[in-house]
Amino acid sequence: MNKIELIPLNILDERRQLVSFVKDVASRLGLQFGWHYILDIVWILEQIEILGIPKGSVILDAGAGNGIVQFCLARLGYKVISVDFSERNPSYNIKRVFKIINLISNKTDFNHKYLNHLKTTLPLQQSIIKESHKIILNILSKIRDIFSQDLKPEITFYKADLQNMELIQSDSIDAVVSVSVMEHNEAEEAQNIMRELRRVLKKNAPMVITTSASGIEDWFHEPSHGWAYSERTIAKLFLFSDTQFESNYGLYDEMMEELRRSEELKKTLSPMYFKSGDNGMPWGKWSPQYYPVGIVYTKLQ
Repeated sequence: MNKIELIPLNILDERRQLVSFVKDVASRLGLQFGWHYILDIVWILEQIEILGIPKGSVILDAGAGNGIVQFCLARLGYKVISVDFSERNPSYNIKRVFKIINLISNKTDFNHKYLNHLKTTLPLQQSIIKESHKIILNILSKIRDIFSQDLKPEITFYKADLQNMELIQSDSIDAVVSVSVMEHNEAEEAQNIMRELRRVLKKNAPMVITTSASGIEDWFHEPSHGWAYSERTIAKLFLFSDTQFESNYGLYDEMMEELRRSEELKKTLSPMYFKSGDNGMPWGKWSPQYYPVGIVYTKLQ
């Protein structure tokens, strides 16, 4: 069944081995965590387990940037298509461990408010934008070629607008994941993205995504340039108004208090937060204003 789940803090205790795996991948690649990303990523990987997505399946990471979950999935044996609106320049550490294939669409220029926000206020997190020298028009053919090679884990970087992934065929993807991306889009954009993600999914295939939750009303968190959504809005945007879903949203206030008292997340807050007031935890002061929430949606037809 579809579900909306405020991600419980005890997942860090119950899945210590998975937590260690994620942190090890991040450490080896020299990557930093967003303040709640360890919760998001462990929850997503756990859902992939629960859903029984077999190794070797093609998983699309929507709005991946240089985020950690795509590398975790590749290490676990999945074929990853990493989609983002920026052309990325992976570090030496990443290229040492993974084979990165760069694919781009004909539409090489994107104008998005959040991209501009990253370029001006979060230089430690932004992807490096550079001019493309190669256009590849048949992504699926290329993916078949690269995945047939018995090499180190491979990730296909696809530069595209999530609202129009023109090179990915309909009904071709085994699962979609996304970490804390949707809240950086206006409602109409988010709905367009969800329709496009649904298009590329195979029948009976799942989306497993995380975003930001508010208690009652939607509101905009200016420092991180992202929305915090109510349960009603999440159901409308991400579950296509399907009324049949599981939810623990009734525990929002209780879980929010527990999050604010979390010493583990507070102590592991990334140094990047202490250098700016334009992020999810301005100037490194531990004061969560929204709660990480996970959504599972299965395409039935």
